[in-house]
Amino acid sequence: MSSKPSPSDAPVSSVARNTETRPTTDEPTSNFSLSAAAVAGLGAGLVFLLLELLASALGAGTPIGPARATIKDVVDLTPGQYTTRGFISTLAIHFALSLAATAVLARLVHHWKTFIAIIIGGAFGGFLYTANVALTWTIAPDIAIGGKLALIANYIIFGAAAALIYKVLQHPDDREPADGTAY
Repeated sequence: MSSKPSPSDAPVSSVARNTETRPTTDEPTSNFSLSAAAVAGLGAGLVFLLLELLASALGAGTPIGPARATIKDVVDLTPGQYTTRGFISTLAIHFALSLAATAVLARLVHHWKTFIAIIIGGAFGGFLYTANVALTWTIAPDIAIGGKLALIANYIIFGAAAALIYKVLQHPDDREPADGTAY
């Protein structure tokens, strides 16, 4: 008779015992944090507005930037009629779009490492800029917002900031893959 140890006699490591708490790369994870995405959307939307004001102060744009299109076409005010209603409506539309865009972006970057997520976020911001310019030229060709470097940078920074804020707020166990690889 041979006395080979059976697999059940082998010691169980702490890593093997905790496989249920952390999914492997083959298993989908359902730990997407909508609350982290919402806070990231509001935070990145605020960053976008602050960068608009900074660009205005540095002479790279107007204080209302892309909001001119929102006021004229959505809220139905002429650009000279800056009222409280127009301001609040523009902010509501801005933050609603920020929340929606960040929810999509958060789903895209949920499984990636933070650095890669920031790069994806910047590319996503560039995509948002392109989509916004194309839509604006289609709906209101008299408003020329395309080609302004400060605005392009603002969208890229918005996407990168949204991804970074989401990754910081994401549950610590879900931020980085356990084995150090991105999936």
